[in-house]
Amino acid sequence: MQNQFTEVQTIGYGSRIVSSIKGIFFGLILFGASFLVLYWNEGRVDLSQIAKNAVEINATTPDTVNEGKLVSITGPVRTDEDVSDGLYLKADKYIAVNRKAEMYAWVEHKQENSHKNVGGSETVTTTYTYSQGWTNSPKSDFQHPEDHVNPSMSVNSTSTTAQSAKVGVYKLDVASISLPSSTTIALSSDNVKLQNGVKLDGSYIFQGKGSLSQPQIGDVRISYSGIPSGVTGTVMGKLAGSTVTAFIDPSGNRIYRIFQGGSKDEAVHTLNTEYKMWLWIVRAIGFLMMWIGLCAFFGLISVLLDVLPIFGSLSRTFINFAMLMVAVLLTGITIIVSDIIHSPVAIAVALVIGVVISGVAFKMLHRKRDTQTIPVQPVRSVAMPQPLTPAAVEKIPTRITPA
Repeated sequence: MQNQFTEVQTIGYGSRIVSSIKGIFFGLILFGASFLVLYWNEGRVDLSQIAKNAVEINATTPDTVNEGKLVSITGPVRTDEDVSDGLYLKADKYIAVNRKAEMYAWVEHKQENSHKNVGGSETVTTTYTYSQGWTNSPKSDFQHPEDHVNPSMSVNSTSTTAQSAKVGVYKLDVASISLPSSTTIALSSDNVKLQNGVKLDGSYIFQGKGSLSQPQIGDVRISYSGIPSGVTGTVMGKLAGSTVTAFIDPSGNRIYRIFQGGSKDEAVHTLNTEYKMWLWIVRAIGFLMMWIGLCAFFGLISVLLDVLPIFGSLSRTFINFAMLMVAVLLTGITIIVSDIIHSPVAIAVALVIGVVISGVAFKMLHRKRDTQTIPVQPVRSVAMPQPLTPAAVEKIPTRITPA
Protein backbone atom coordinates (compact mmCIF):
# COMPACT_ATOMS: atom_id res chain seq x y z
CA MET A 1 0.00 0.00 0.00
CA GLN A 2 1.44 3.32 -1.07
CA ASN A 3 1.10 6.06 1.55
CA GLN A 4 3.10 8.82 -0.12
CA PHE A 5 2.42 10.56 -3.43
CA THR A 6 4.28 13.36 -5.17
CA GLU A 7 2.86 15.77 -7.71
CA VAL A 8 4.95 18.20 -9.78
CA GLN A 9 3.38 21.22 -11.44
CA THR A 10 5.00 24.01 -13.44
CA ILE A 11 3.29 27.41 -13.34
CA GLY A 12 4.09 29.64 -16.31
CA TYR A 13 5.45 33.18 -16.06
CA GLY A 14 2.26 34.71 -17.45
CA SER A 15 0.04 32.83 -15.02
CA ARG A 16 2.19 33.97 -12.13
CA ILE A 17 1.91 37.59 -13.24
CA VAL A 18 -1.88 37.31 -13.46
CA SER A 19 -1.99 35.78 -9.98
CA SER A 20 0.21 38.56 -8.65
CA ILE A 21 -2.12 41.20 -10.12
CA LYS A 22 -5.01 39.51 -8.34
CA GLY A 23 -2.84 39.51 -5.24
CA ILE A 24 -2.64 43.31 -5.40
CA PHE A 25 -6.39 43.58 -4.84
CA PHE A 26 -6.26 40.90 -2.16
CA GLY A 27 -3.45 42.80 -0.46
CA LEU A 28 -5.41 46.07 -0.52
CA ILE A 29 -8.44 44.41 1.05
CA LEU A 30 -6.35 42.70 3.73
CA PHE A 31 -4.40 45.91 4.41
CA GLY A 32 -7.57 47.96 4.81
CA ALA A 33 -9.25 45.31 6.96
CA SER A 34 -6.28 45.27 9.32
CA PHE A 35 -7.03 48.85 10.39
CA LEU A 36 -10.64 47.93 11.13
CA VAL A 37 -9.56 44.90 13.17
CA LEU A 38 -7.05 46.94 15.18
CA TYR A 39 -9.51 49.79 15.72
CA TRP A 40 -12.25 47.42 16.88
CA ASN A 41 -9.87 45.58 19.18
CA GLU A 42 -8.73 48.74 20.96
CA GLY A 43 -12.37 49.67 21.54
CA ARG A 44 -13.23 46.41 23.29
CA VAL A 45 -14.25 46.86 26.91
CA ASP A 46 -12.32 45.22 29.71
CA LEU A 47 -15.21 43.49 31.47
CA SER A 48 -13.15 43.23 34.65
CA GLN A 49 -13.58 47.00 35.07
CA ILE A 50 -17.35 46.46 35.13
CA ALA A 51 -17.20 43.27 37.19
CA LYS A 52 -15.18 44.86 39.98
CA ASN A 53 -18.19 47.05 40.76
CA ALA A 54 -20.45 44.02 41.27
CA VAL A 55 -22.21 43.89 44.61
CA GLU A 56 -21.34 40.79 46.62
CA ILE A 57 -24.41 39.18 48.12
CA ASN A 58 -24.95 36.12 50.28
CA ALA A 59 -25.96 32.97 48.39
CA THR A 60 -28.18 31.66 51.16
CA THR A 61 -30.14 34.82 51.98
CA PRO A 62 -32.67 36.49 49.63
CA ASP A 63 -31.62 40.05 48.73
CA THR A 64 -34.15 42.76 47.85
CA VAL A 65 -31.89 45.80 48.15
CA ASN A 66 -29.76 45.22 45.03
CA GLU A 67 -32.57 44.45 42.60
CA GLY A 68 -31.50 45.10 38.99
CA LYS A 69 -27.81 45.55 39.89
CA LEU A 70 -24.78 43.52 38.84
CA VAL A 71 -24.18 41.07 41.67
CA SER A 72 -21.57 38.47 42.57
CA ILE A 73 -22.62 35.29 44.37
CA THR A 74 -20.16 32.63 45.54
CA GLY A 75 -21.21 29.15 46.55
CA PRO A 76 -21.97 25.61 45.34
CA VAL A 77 -23.79 25.51 41.99
CA ARG A 78 -26.33 22.69 42.02
CA THR A 79 -28.99 21.16 39.85
CA ASP A 80 -31.76 18.68 40.66
CA GLU A 81 -31.84 17.31 37.11
CA ASP A 82 -30.34 14.06 35.88
CA VAL A 83 -28.27 14.77 32.78
CA SER A 84 -26.80 12.25 30.31
CA ASP A 85 -25.53 12.18 26.74
CA GLY A 86 -28.35 9.79 25.88
CA LEU A 87 -25.96 7.08 24.79
CA TYR A 88 -23.46 5.41 27.10
CA LEU A 89 -23.15 7.69 30.12
CA LYS A 90 -25.73 7.05 32.81
CA ALA A 91 -27.86 10.02 33.89
CA ASP A 92 -26.63 11.77 37.01
CA LYS A 93 -26.53 15.19 38.63
CA TYR A 94 -24.50 17.14 36.08
CA ILE A 95 -24.75 20.81 35.15
CA ALA A 96 -23.20 19.95 31.78
CA VAL A 97 -21.92 16.84 30.01
CA ASN A 98 -19.61 16.80 26.97
CA ARG A 99 -19.11 13.69 24.83
CA LYS A 100 -15.98 13.58 22.69
CA ALA A 101 -16.00 10.97 19.93
CA GLU A 102 -12.87 10.15 17.89
CA MET A 103 -12.42 7.68 15.05
CA TYR A 104 -9.27 5.84 14.08
CA ALA A 105 -8.95 6.99 10.48
CA TRP A 106 -6.70 7.91 7.61
CA VAL A 107 -5.18 11.37 7.95
CA GLU A 108 -3.80 13.33 4.99
CA HIS A 109 -0.70 15.53 5.32
CA LYS A 110 0.23 17.99 2.60
CA GLN A 111 3.62 19.63 2.03
CA GLU A 112 4.57 22.00 -0.79
CA ASN A 113 8.01 23.09 -2.04
CA SER A 114 8.49 25.61 -4.81
CA HIS A 115 11.42 26.44 -7.06
CA LYS A 116 11.77 29.51 -9.30
CA ASN A 117 13.10 28.85 -12.80
CA VAL A 118 15.05 31.09 -15.17
CA GLY A 119 12.48 32.81 -17.35
CA GLY A 120 9.98 33.39 -14.53
CA SER A 121 8.17 30.05 -14.31
CA GLU A 122 7.79 28.18 -11.00
CA THR A 123 7.93 24.47 -10.27
CA VAL A 124 5.77 23.37 -7.34
CA THR A 125 6.32 19.94 -5.79
CA THR A 126 3.45 18.73 -3.59
CA THR A 127 3.86 15.68 -1.38
CA TYR A 128 0.83 13.93 0.12
CA THR A 129 1.49 11.58 3.02
CA TYR A 130 -1.14 9.33 4.60
CA SER A 131 -1.04 8.00 8.12
CA GLN A 132 -3.49 6.51 10.59
CA GLY A 133 -4.53 8.19 13.81
CA TRP A 134 -7.35 9.29 16.08
CA THR A 135 -9.38 12.29 14.89
CA ASN A 136 -12.75 13.81 15.74
CA SER A 137 -13.28 15.01 12.16
CA PRO A 138 -12.24 12.30 9.68
CA LYS A 139 -11.97 13.37 6.03
CA SER A 140 -13.37 11.51 3.07
CA ASP A 141 -12.25 13.71 0.15
CA PHE A 142 -8.56 12.81 -0.12
CA GLN A 143 -6.36 13.83 -3.03
CA HIS A 144 -5.43 10.16 -3.47
CA PRO A 145 -8.39 8.14 -2.13
CA GLU A 146 -7.10 4.80 -3.40
CA ASP A 147 -6.66 2.50 -0.38
CA HIS A 148 -7.39 5.51 1.88
CA VAL A 149 -11.11 5.37 2.61
CA ASN A 150 -12.71 6.42 5.88
CA PRO A 151 -16.15 5.08 6.80
CA SER A 152 -18.87 7.36 8.15
CA MET A 153 -18.55 8.14 11.82
CA SER A 154 -21.20 6.28 13.80
CA VAL A 155 -21.00 8.51 16.92
CA ASN A 156 -20.54 12.28 17.02
CA SER A 157 -19.36 14.67 19.71
CA THR A 158 -22.09 16.52 21.57
CA SER A 159 -22.83 18.65 24.64
CA THR A 160 -25.83 18.47 26.98
CA THR A 161 -26.73 20.86 29.80
CA ALA A 162 -29.28 20.95 32.56
CA GLN A 163 -32.18 23.31 31.98
CA SER A 164 -31.79 25.05 35.32
CA ALA A 165 -29.48 25.24 38.31
CA LYS A 166 -29.10 27.22 41.51
CA VAL A 167 -26.39 28.97 43.47
CA GLY A 168 -27.76 29.02 46.97
CA VAL A 169 -31.36 30.32 46.77
CA TYR A 170 -30.91 31.95 43.34
CA LYS A 171 -31.97 30.31 40.07
CA LEU A 172 -29.76 30.29 36.96
CA ASP A 173 -30.52 29.81 33.27
CA VAL A 174 -27.92 27.21 32.31
CA ALA A 175 -28.73 27.47 28.60
CA SER A 176 -27.62 31.11 28.38
CA ILE A 177 -25.01 31.43 31.11
CA SER A 178 -21.31 30.98 30.30
CA LEU A 179 -20.04 27.87 32.05
CA PRO A 180 -16.58 27.16 33.48
CA SER A 181 -14.24 24.58 31.99
CA SER A 182 -15.28 20.95 32.23
CA THR A 183 -13.30 18.28 34.02
CA THR A 184 -12.74 14.69 32.88
CA ILE A 185 -15.38 12.21 34.02
CA ALA A 186 -13.79 8.99 35.23
CA LEU A 187 -15.58 6.04 33.62
CA SER A 188 -16.46 2.78 35.31
CA SER A 189 -19.11 0.10 35.15
CA ASP A 190 -21.11 2.15 37.67
CA ASN A 191 -21.67 5.18 35.43
CA VAL A 192 -21.67 3.78 31.88
CA LYS A 193 -24.04 1.49 29.96
CA LEU A 194 -22.21 -1.08 27.85
CA GLN A 195 -24.17 -2.53 24.95
CA ASN A 196 -23.79 -3.86 21.38
CA GLY A 197 -20.23 -5.06 21.89
CA VAL A 198 -19.03 -1.75 23.34
CA LYS A 199 -16.12 -2.14 25.77
CA LEU A 200 -14.77 -0.01 28.59
CA ASP A 201 -11.03 0.47 28.19
CA GLY A 202 -9.42 2.77 30.72
CA SER A 203 -10.79 6.31 30.39
CA TYR A 204 -12.46 5.47 27.05
CA ILE A 205 -15.49 3.61 25.79
CA PHE A 206 -14.32 1.61 22.78
CA GLN A 207 -16.49 0.62 19.85
CA GLY A 208 -15.08 -1.35 16.92
CA LYS A 209 -13.36 -4.46 15.64
CA GLY A 210 -9.93 -3.88 17.12
CA SER A 211 -8.85 -2.70 20.54
CA LEU A 212 -7.67 0.57 22.02
CA SER A 213 -4.05 -0.57 21.84
CA GLN A 214 -4.42 -2.01 18.30
CA PRO A 215 -7.26 -0.14 16.63
CA GLN A 216 -8.49 -0.58 13.08
CA ILE A 217 -9.82 1.97 10.60
CA GLY A 218 -13.35 2.90 11.64
CA ASP A 219 -12.99 2.09 15.34
CA VAL A 220 -14.37 4.73 17.70
CA ARG A 221 -13.30 5.78 21.18
CA ILE A 222 -15.44 7.98 23.41
CA SER A 223 -14.49 10.07 26.44
CA TYR A 224 -16.55 12.34 28.67
CA SER A 225 -16.05 15.58 30.53
CA GLY A 226 -18.53 17.63 32.51
CA ILE A 227 -19.42 19.94 35.35
CA PRO A 228 -20.76 18.01 38.33
CA SER A 229 -23.52 19.40 40.49
CA GLY A 230 -22.17 21.04 43.65
CA VAL A 231 -19.08 22.58 42.07
CA THR A 232 -18.01 25.76 43.87
CA GLY A 233 -18.07 28.85 41.71
CA THR A 234 -18.77 32.55 41.55
CA VAL A 235 -21.82 33.65 39.58
CA MET A 236 -22.04 37.15 38.11
CA GLY A 237 -25.20 38.59 36.59
CA LYS A 238 -28.19 40.85 37.22
CA LEU A 239 -30.32 40.23 40.26
CA ALA A 240 -33.96 39.81 39.25
CA GLY A 241 -35.95 38.67 42.25
CA SER A 242 -34.95 35.10 43.06
CA THR A 243 -33.17 34.69 39.69
CA VAL A 244 -29.80 35.83 38.38
CA THR A 245 -30.04 36.78 34.70
CA ALA A 246 -27.74 38.37 32.15
CA PHE A 247 -26.47 41.84 33.10
CA ILE A 248 -26.24 44.24 30.17
CA ASP A 249 -24.94 47.77 30.76
CA PRO A 250 -26.05 50.86 28.75
CA SER A 251 -23.22 50.25 26.25
CA GLY A 252 -24.38 46.68 25.54
CA ASN A 253 -21.63 44.89 27.49
CA ARG A 254 -22.91 41.56 28.82
CA ILE A 255 -21.87 39.65 31.94
CA TYR A 256 -23.55 36.35 32.84
CA ARG A 257 -21.10 33.70 33.81
CA ILE A 258 -20.08 31.05 36.32
CA PHE A 259 -16.40 31.40 37.29
CA GLN A 260 -14.33 28.67 38.83
CA GLY A 261 -13.01 29.72 42.19
CA GLY A 262 -14.36 30.95 45.45
CA SER A 263 -14.28 34.74 45.33
CA LYS A 264 -15.26 37.81 43.35
CA ASP A 265 -11.62 38.90 43.14
CA GLU A 266 -10.70 35.66 41.38
CA ALA A 267 -13.51 36.21 38.88
CA VAL A 268 -12.37 39.78 38.21
CA HIS A 269 -8.79 38.57 37.75
CA THR A 270 -9.96 35.92 35.27
CA LEU A 271 -11.80 38.53 33.18
CA ASN A 272 -8.80 40.87 33.18
CA THR A 273 -6.41 38.07 32.20
CA GLU A 274 -8.68 37.01 29.33
CA TYR A 275 -9.00 40.61 28.15
CA LYS A 276 -5.24 41.14 28.03
CA MET A 277 -4.64 37.80 26.33
CA TRP A 278 -7.17 38.48 23.55
CA LEU A 279 -6.03 42.11 23.26
CA TRP A 280 -2.54 40.97 22.23
CA ILE A 281 -3.78 38.04 20.15
CA VAL A 282 -5.98 40.32 18.03
CA ARG A 283 -3.20 42.92 17.83
CA ALA A 284 -0.94 40.20 16.42
CA ILE A 285 -3.67 39.18 13.96
CA GLY A 286 -4.10 42.78 12.81
CA PHE A 287 -0.34 43.17 12.38
CA LEU A 288 -0.07 39.95 10.34
CA MET A 289 -3.00 41.04 8.16
CA MET A 290 -1.25 44.35 7.49
CA TRP A 291 2.13 42.75 6.77
CA ILE A 292 0.75 40.03 4.50
CA GLY A 293 -1.43 42.59 2.71
CA LEU A 294 1.53 44.89 2.03
CA CYS A 295 3.70 42.00 0.82
CA ALA A 296 0.91 40.82 -1.50
CA PHE A 297 0.47 44.36 -2.85
CA PHE A 298 4.14 44.60 -3.85
CA GLY A 299 4.48 40.94 -4.79
CA LEU A 300 4.19 41.69 -8.50
CA ILE A 301 7.63 43.35 -8.42
CA SER A 302 9.33 40.15 -7.27
CA VAL A 303 7.44 38.05 -9.82
CA LEU A 304 8.56 40.34 -12.64
CA LEU A 305 12.17 40.08 -11.44
CA ASP A 306 11.91 36.27 -11.23
CA VAL A 307 13.03 36.18 -14.86
CA LEU A 308 16.35 35.82 -13.09
CA PRO A 309 15.48 33.99 -9.85
CA ILE A 310 18.32 35.57 -7.88
CA PHE A 311 16.89 39.06 -8.48
CA GLY A 312 13.40 37.93 -7.57
CA SER A 313 14.64 36.28 -4.38
CA LEU A 314 16.61 39.36 -3.30
CA SER A 315 13.70 41.70 -4.01
CA ARG A 316 11.32 39.40 -2.14
CA THR A 317 13.60 39.43 0.91
CA PHE A 318 13.94 43.22 0.77
CA ILE A 319 10.19 43.79 0.32
CA ASN A 320 9.29 41.41 3.14
CA PHE A 321 11.69 43.13 5.53
CA ALA A 322 10.72 46.64 4.47
CA MET A 323 7.01 45.85 4.76
CA LEU A 324 7.67 44.28 8.16
CA MET A 325 9.06 47.60 9.39
CA VAL A 326 6.18 49.53 7.81
CA ALA A 327 3.62 47.17 9.34
CA VAL A 328 5.21 47.51 12.79
CA LEU A 329 5.13 51.31 12.51
CA LEU A 330 1.58 51.52 11.16
CA THR A 331 0.30 48.99 13.69
CA GLY A 332 1.76 51.03 16.54
CA ILE A 333 0.33 54.29 15.19
CA THR A 334 -3.08 52.68 14.62
CA ILE A 335 -3.17 51.32 18.16
CA ILE A 336 -2.26 54.70 19.65
CA VAL A 337 -4.75 56.64 17.53
CA SER A 338 -7.48 54.06 18.19
CA ASP A 339 -6.88 54.30 21.94
CA ILE A 340 -7.22 58.09 21.74
CA ILE A 341 -10.41 57.93 19.65
CA HIS A 342 -12.03 55.37 21.97
CA SER A 343 -11.17 57.30 25.14
CA PRO A 344 -12.85 60.68 25.86
CA VAL A 345 -10.19 61.41 28.48
CA ALA A 346 -7.42 60.70 25.96
CA ILE A 347 -9.14 62.95 23.39
CA ALA A 348 -9.34 65.79 25.95
CA VAL A 349 -5.68 65.32 26.94
CA ALA A 350 -4.62 65.27 23.27
CA LEU A 351 -6.58 68.48 22.60
CA VAL A 352 -5.03 70.22 25.62
CA ILE A 353 -1.54 69.13 24.57
CA GLY A 354 -2.22 70.31 21.03
CA VAL A 355 -3.42 73.72 22.24
CA VAL A 356 -0.41 74.11 24.55
CA ILE A 357 2.05 73.15 21.80
CA SER A 358 0.35 75.53 19.35
CA GLY A 359 0.44 78.37 21.89
CA VAL A 360 4.11 77.85 22.69
CA ALA A 361 4.97 77.69 18.98
CA PHE A 362 3.02 80.91 18.28
CA LYS A 363 4.77 82.79 21.09
CA MET A 364 8.19 81.63 19.94
CA LEU A 365 7.44 82.72 16.38
CA HIS A 366 6.12 86.11 17.55
CA ARG A 367 9.18 86.70 19.76
CA LYS A 368 11.49 85.83 16.88
CA ARG A 369 9.86 88.44 14.68
CA ASP A 370 10.15 91.15 17.37
CA THR A 371 13.85 90.50 17.92
CA GLN A 372 14.85 90.61 14.29
CA THR A 373 17.84 93.07 13.64
CA ILE A 374 16.91 96.30 11.83
CA PRO A 375 19.18 96.70 8.79
CA VAL A 376 21.70 99.64 9.11
CA GLN A 377 22.13 101.93 6.11
CA PRO A 378 25.78 102.42 5.03
CA VAL A 379 27.31 105.82 6.06
CA ARG A 380 28.49 107.97 3.19
CA SER A 381 32.09 109.08 3.49
CA VAL A 382 32.83 112.86 3.60
CA ALA A 383 35.95 114.09 1.82
CA MET A 384 38.39 115.92 4.14
CA PRO A 385 39.75 119.29 2.92
CA GLN A 386 43.22 119.20 1.43
CA PRO A 387 45.96 121.46 2.97
CA LEU A 388 46.56 124.76 1.10
CA THR A 389 49.73 125.37 -0.84
CA PRO A 390 51.78 128.60 -0.26
CA ALA A 391 50.70 129.97 -3.64
CA ALA A 392 47.07 129.50 -2.73
CA VAL A 393 47.59 131.21 0.60
CA GLU A 394 48.97 134.34 -1.12
CA LYS A 395 45.85 134.59 -3.23
CA ILE A 396 43.54 134.71 -0.22
CA PRO A 397 42.44 138.35 0.22
CA THR A 398 43.18 139.81 3.58
CA ARG A 399 41.30 142.59 5.32
CA ILE A 400 43.05 144.69 7.93
CA THR A 401 40.73 146.41 10.30
CA PRO A 402 42.14 149.76 11.55
CA ALA A 403 42.71 149.94 15.26
